[in-house]
Amino acid sequence: MAITVLAGIAVPYGVLTDSAMTMAVPLFWFLFGIVVIVLIVIGVARWRDDA
Repeated sequence: MAITVLAGIAVPYGVLTDSAMTMAVPLFWFLFGIVVIVLIVIGVARWRDDA
């Protein structure tokens, strides 16, 4: 999760700043969103209601 947070800062504002590909940043954010959704699903899948 920490790597995902760091990538969300470093990649679009550092690595892709001077990218020649015009769709690089939107593509990054799309993939970043997918990764975040997967991490949420993994985290929620372990929840149990024992009450």
